Amino acid sequence: MPFLAFQTLYKNKIIAPKNDVFIYIEQDEAFLTLYKEGKYLSAKSLSSLKEMQQELQKQDIELSLEAFELLLQEKGLAVGLYTKDDAHIFNALEAEFSKMFTKINNVITHNRSVFGFDVIERLFMSTHFGRIRGLKEFIINFFSNGTMKVLDFQLFSNQPDTSPLSPILASYMLDQASEQDPALKIDFFKRKDPFLQTEAGKFVLIVCGFLALLLAYPIYLSIQINALEQTSLEVASQRDSIKASTNKLQTALSEQKKALSQIQNESSATQERIKKISKSITDLYATKTASKTTSDFFYRVNLLLQKYKLQAKNIKLEGAKNMHIAVYSNSKDRDNIAKFMQDLIAQGFVGVNTQEIKLEDNTYISLVELMR
Repeated sequence: MPFLAFQTLYKNKIIAPKNDVFIYIEQDEAFLTLYKEGKYLSAKSLSSLKEMQQELQKQDIELSLEAFELLLQEKGLAVGLYTKDDAHIFNALEAEFSKMFTKINNVITHNRSVFGFDVIERLFMSTHFGRIRGLKEFIINFFSNGTMKVLDFQLFSNQPDTSPLSPILASYMLDQASEQDPALKIDFFKRKDPFLQTEAGKFVLIVCGFLALLLAYPIYLSIQINALEQTSLEVASQRDSIKASTNKLQTALSEQKKALSQIQNESSATQERIKKISKSITDLYATKTASKTTSDFFYRVNLLLQKYKLQAKNIKLEGAKNMHIAVYSNSKDRDNIAKFMQDLIAQGFVGVNTQEIKLEDNTYISLVELMR
């Protein structure tokens, strides 16, 4: 587990304990690991160089793994080193590393909330061939954190010309050997495989499994049969319950239909009675209205007769609007007949006229016609 090896850097005081992230990329594997004040927190796998190269091939960028590593060393993420002809390569490369550092940022954010630390103070990153050109500036711009230092794995004096991770692993193994941790076995002899991983162990495991199946199958069948019988009883009980409920509902439905039929018949009779009552009310109202209208006609004419001290010898109503009145007055009140007719016109009556005003025995008689 190489991500534990960075403990040796703190133990041997090669670097001071701080909140650190270590990122290492090889051809076939890559990982990041987090340390808080020199204590290991967690680790996460990342895209290896081969996986990145395969992603570029999907975008029609044909580079062998060796050519891809050479590109990272010579141009890397330094945009100024690319021409217009190979700008698409830089864009694809930038996209891959952006995806990688987005994942790294998510891991850091998660661990920061779980383990309770404020910021990452240092980020160490390297590959098996060393530095990637322009990567430091890319990381600083990506995180926009002016306080975080970006370093590589060149931490030992007299660094050997090997993978940058090798001296860290060697130092860690020496630390573990000196502690003689019984949980670790570091010697020149191959550890024996656990018994279950040997051929004999596998055979015993297979035999035990087969016997367990033979013993379990009858029990399984018995359980299944009991379950089916119980299910059958429950289904039969439900069927009887449904049948009884259905009969009860059918009886209730029949009763409801009879009641509904009776209600419909009563409703029809009631509707007929309502129609007759409504017609009677309408006729009564019309009669009352007509009567009131005729009475009002007589009343208004009678008031005018009294006003001019005229007497009606005969009043005849033709229809609801036409009236003939035979009025008479003394010889000295002859003008009152004319005033009576003028007042009728003033109050809105129409067709007010008389054929003649004749004198009989010192009494003036006139037949007045009017309409309303």
